[in-house]
Amino acid sequence: AYLAALLLGLGFGAESDLIGYFVSRYFGLKNFGVIYGYIYGAFLIGAGAGPLLLGFGYDYFEGYQGLLRTFGYTCALSCFLFLLLRPFPILSPETGCCQTKTS
Repeated sequence: AYLAALLLGLGFGAESDLIGYFVSRYFGLKNFGVIYGYIYGAFLIGAGAGPLLLGFGYDYFEGYQGLLRTFGYTCALSCFLFLLLRPFPILSPETGCCQTKTS
């Protein structure tokens, strides 16, 4: 249980830090605060709704097995979608705009 709690804490901390990293790399710093705020807000709503939905699901399905399996599948789908991300765009220092690499 202690190892699971440690790994869960590390994973949760890492994913919230990665939001800022990916937003800065893919969208630049010009509107970083606005974009980061919306994405982090959606992340927090999901993080808050997950335990609540799990509790409702336990009451409805009388167990955790199916719900945890579904959460596992969605995590695997998220990992696959990360593999489809394009390389970071080149950001112009003057405008903060994204440019594509043409080589």
